[in-house]
Amino acid sequence: MIVPQLQKILECGDSGVDALCALTDEFRGSREALELIEALDSESDEIVGLATYILKEIPSSKYNKNAITNRLEALTTHTSSSIRFQALNAVSPFLRSDSARTLDLLERLRGDENEGVRLIANAATKRLGIEN
Repeated sequence: MIVPQLQKILECGDSGVDALCALTDEFRGSREALELIEALDSESDEIVGLATYILKEIPSSKYNKNAITNRLEALTTHTSSSIRFQALNAVSPFLRSDSARTLDLLERLRGDENEGVRLIANAATKRLGIEN
């Protein structure tokens, strides 16, 4: 159900911004974040991008579910730097300094080709008190 909604927003172009904001507000409210899994698994980079955008805009407590956080971590390897950026931003609240998985993820992304991704990775590293 979420993918057709996101597709409709994409078809609206610039005028879809209000619809995206309204949809994001639904997820801030009572709408279940697990609905976004379908969009995170989409073949369309645009759909994945909108889903990661929504997740980074809502409180992390709304999507503190392994199915979502694992998918976000996987999306940090996406070919699109925008998706990597948004996925890292959304998964950041769940990164832990005592986790080898976190250390590997941040080490990889601190060397990302995209400056924005590197900045988020460096900020997360600093926030977690991780030394080089």
